[in-house]
Amino acid sequence: SGRGKQKLSSILPMLRSKGATTEFSRVYVSSISSQEIHLRNRPTYADLENKKVLIIGCGTIGGFAAQLLAKVGAGRGNAGKLVLCDGDILSPRNLSRHALPATYIGWNKAEALCDLIKRNALGWPNIQSKPYRLEMKEENIQGYDIVVDATGHAPVGKMLAHLARTAAQRPPYIIHGYNDAYGQASVVIIDDERACYGCAKRLLTLKDDDRPKTPHRVSCGSIFTPYDANVSTITAALIQEAALNTLQDKLPWTYAQHSTGNAVHHKRRKLERFGE
Repeated sequence: SGRGKQKLSSILPMLRSKGATTEFSRVYVSSISSQEIHLRNRPTYADLENKKVLIIGCGTIGGFAAQLLAKVGAGRGNAGKLVLCDGDILSPRNLSRHALPATYIGWNKAEALCDLIKRNALGWPNIQSKPYRLEMKEENIQGYDIVVDATGHAPVGKMLAHLARTAAQRPPYIIHGYNDAYGQASVVIIDDERACYGCAKRLLTLKDDDRPKTPHRVSCGSIFTPYDANVSTITAALIQEAALNTLQDKLPWTYAQHSTGNAVHHKRRKLERFGE
């Protein structure tokens, strides 16, 4: 408009000409707010937000379960935290079934999972690691809303069941997730002070005639049961479902099982106490 300045009306034709633009980049803006992320993918916003969740065991089941629980709010909120506990080291033999990639070989599994989830999360989730085998003591499980036993070890399951019934202040819910019937069944139990791990183990999941002839293999001094990772991922998914169910007014089930092969299938149910 001033002296020596080009009028916009004379510049626009030049800008609109074919030779004026050699490259065009479209700008795309996407919201990364927690509301956008959760409400777009979940019927309820950040279900486990402000819940204190402890996962004991960060093997295949615990590794996938930790990631699934983090996706539905575990470790979020001012009071929320997700604590991962395991004393084992990730080795090459774990890679075919574990959630962790090869870049974490040599890491403690709990620390590696903590690092992986934080790296891939938006925001700053409160996820902590305890890189050691957690002692089954009352003070180690106090203060949590949900304790997940993903070890698959019967002694841990039985000790947690005992602590839940003798502790002055027990966690409201203890969730056990394990692969049964030599990898032919995924089982998850919610111990809500009624039936416990021992009651579930009374259920027959494999008949003697259907046991594999060679269920175990030995490699480098370790004994393991060979089966695909799909069994553990199903168990982890059931753990996520169980954790979300604890937020309901009434639990729809306390025992869930997914079976393949020759495993004896049991329908979802509210598990009854087996005996005194």
